[in-house]
Amino acid sequence: ADRAKANERWLKWYYANKARRNEIQRKDREEYNAMRDDEMQSLLLNPDHQKQQLRNKRKAILQLKRICRPKMLEVDLVLNVSPGRLGLTVNSGVDIGLEIIGIQPACTFAHLVDIGDRIVIVGDKVVRAIEDLQINANRDRIFGIMKRV
Repeated sequence: ADRAKANERWLKWYYANKARRNEIQRKDREEYNAMRDDEMQSLLLNPDHQKQQLRNKRKAILQLKRICRPKMLEVDLVLNVSPGRLGLTVNSGVDIGLEIIGIQPACTFAHLVDIGDRIVIVGDKVVRAIEDLQINANRDRIFGIMKRV
């Protein structure tokens, strides 16, 4: 009896949210196509290796949005971060992500972030500890930043 009620609740939730899921997927497709159209205009001028980098960045941005949506994370800034040291001092004592408490002059994206911003996603993983910043540190990474309110 309990299992039947649980199944009934799940089906009710599923059909109630089906339209919302379809709308989100439609928006994702539109955004992907718009990004692709913009990219095609700029790619006419770029060599092949830059085309692949732009494709990878576009895919990473859309992947970040898919990761953030179910977790109810609001990513305000998406950064493509080069390998090596970040040049940031972070604090893990916050509820979501890592709070930026210091920016060193060597930081390549210092002009884009502020003290108080939070790094919430690295690659396809939600940041929970400082060690999460070490994931794929030898390659380009995509960071999702939540700006300070």
